[in-house]
Amino acid sequence: MDPLLAALRELHIRGTKGEELAFEELKQQTVRELKENERRVLEHLVRHHPPTWKHSFMVMHDAVWLAERLGLSADDVQAIRLAALCHDVGKLDIHPLLLDLPRSDHIAICKKKHGRVLPGKLTKQFTLYDMILYLAAQAPNQQAARKLIRNFEQWLRERKLDDFLHRSAYEYLVHHQEASARILREYGIDGRIIRYAATHHPEYLDAAKRKAAPRYAQLITIADKFNAMIQSEGVRPYANRLLRVEALTIILHELKQDFHAGVFHSFARRALAELAARHLPSGIVEELVPRVERSIGLLRRALKTQSFSPDAQAVREAQRLAAAIVAVLTLCDELHVTLEHHLLRTLDEYEEELLRLSGTVFHGIGTSVA
Repeated sequence: MDPLLAALRELHIRGTKGEELAFEELKQQTVRELKENERRVLEHLVRHHPPTWKHSFMVMHDAVWLAERLGLSADDVQAIRLAALCHDVGKLDIHPLLLDLPRSDHIAICKKKHGRVLPGKLTKQFTLYDMILYLAAQAPNQQAARKLIRNFEQWLRERKLDDFLHRSAYEYLVHHQEASARILREYGIDGRIIRYAATHHPEYLDAAKRKAAPRYAQLITIADKFNAMIQSEGVRPYANRLLRVEALTIILHELKQDFHAGVFHSFARRALAELAARHLPSGIVEELVPRVERSIGLLRRALKTQSFSPDAQAVREAQRLAAAIVAVLTLCDELHVTLEHHLLRTLDEYEEELLRLSGTVFHGIGTSVA
């Protein structure tokens, strides 16, 4: 079987039977239409880290949808399609040990180095050498530990990346955007595609370069952030899988920082509004409401039995969900997204009930502790 298609075999969307069939056809068509040099660079990525290829395909799926919704030309849509597929080929320079490092290990490495987790990004708090020493300590014996360290250092040297060994993991990860441009040039990919791929993380660019970045690259930025947060593997493995509403809220906040206001308030804002209108209703019904109902049921049982001691976590979950509901309403207001009346009424009622029950249970916890 074609290696690109084989890696996408388990990739699905949550849709109707017709939508799933269309998604399967999209896989076939996308791979079939690749030029030889495009195929070679993506096959290289698949061999290196299949989850990144899956992520790239989903970014393409959303970025192309946005481009078509916003009325871009067929030529522009095709450029976005290929740039989204190739935007993360710079991950070829990032060792899979870091790409697959779970959040629990990020936290453990930070605590080992600093005695605690410091404020800010976890990847800014440890170096690659800190990471490999931590992983080596988990090896079954000293011989295996030495081999792990030796192989990791050799992998970096062979790619002339050993300068990153004693720099922060964050700096190393940031390198992937610049590496994407270099690798795509080496494979003879069109310059326009390279410019899009080289600017999909505007937060990595200085102000002048960010201002000069191609406007349409913002579609890839938005689709990339969204899929990185909601996917359960491959990208941001150090983050819990987020509800779609939480992901959209974070993206709104990050885009305000990533782009100067004039840019964000036009094209990127319109694109995010389209994505929110697409995902919010189903995200509320499929993800948020069932979770809210479970939370309310748990808190009601706690009150009925007056069993408060195990429910501090339940209170935190209820408060998180109440905050998510507020985020939905804020997001809709900021992006001018309209929800159906029954959903708005349901959210209002749930927020009130979550806050009432969590406050009562919290008071019970405090009383029982006192």
